[in-house]
Amino acid sequence: MEYRILEIIKEIEEINNRALKRDRKKVYQEMVDKSVRVEYSKGGEMSTFGVYDIEPFSEKLIINYRKGRKIKDVSKGFSFKYYFDENDNLIMWEKWLDNKFYNIRVVNQHDNIKEIVCYTDEVYYKYVYEVYKCEYDDKQRIIRVLECGALNLGNDGVRVIEELLFEYIDDHIYVTKNRYSKVSSREIPYLLEAAKLKKEKCNKKELSKLVLDKMITKCESIINRTEQEDVNNYWELYSEEFELKEKNIEFIEEKSLLFNLNNVEKLM
Repeated sequence: MEYRILEIIKEIEEINNRALKRDRKKVYQEMVDKSVRVEYSKGGEMSTFGVYDIEPFSEKLIINYRKGRKIKDVSKGFSFKYYFDENDNLIMWEKWLDNKFYNIRVVNQHDNIKEIVCYTDEVYYKYVYEVYKCEYDDKQRIIRVLECGALNLGNDGVRVIEELLFEYIDDHIYVTKNRYSKVSSREIPYLLEAAKLKKEKCNKKELSKLVLDKMITKCESIINRTEQEDVNNYWELYSEEFELKEKNIEFIEEKSLLFNLNNVEKLM
């Protein structure tokens, strides 16, 4: 699974690079001109997309998640403004906080793929704050979501990528949540201590303890050979698997591992 990280980084960087080449103000005006109707919603400010969430199961996967509600009277303010084209496709969100414009998210759709870019007015982020890639099957069910935020923080490129994978088997829906995080050398000892503490308190399946044992062994191995290996090129993959039930989710298993990007390149 870790070997997919190179492909995933490339996917994110391609979307980000295309977004950086576009003028956010022109993009905004293009979407406004293209739209034929708008809708509004209030509440759900802590959510990313409001009532039109790209991840249909967010309310089950995230504790205390609220999308808000649609409104017609905007005299007392609103949280999201949605733009639809002539085919009734949602092409842009505006997000507002405390009655002030916050950011926009623009959709570029082709075939069964949607690319979503969040533009902000903050120069610090070079105006691109988040990017998403959503993939759908032939029944228009979501099967994959890639998310990467604050891409341009620091000078070493992408640091954190989240991936959701959805599998539909009969009446069951299974979700795999992967989080890829770039790890600096100074963070390895903290990962080691965290894994040891978690193992002491672990009361789940034996599988969880085996996963933690592997993490502990890997951290110790990295620390013991820091002079021979580039410890600044490590990534951590934390993965959780769930089954979505009607009213809740059922945890299946978790995985956690460290890998070196240089070794991944060699193996590929």
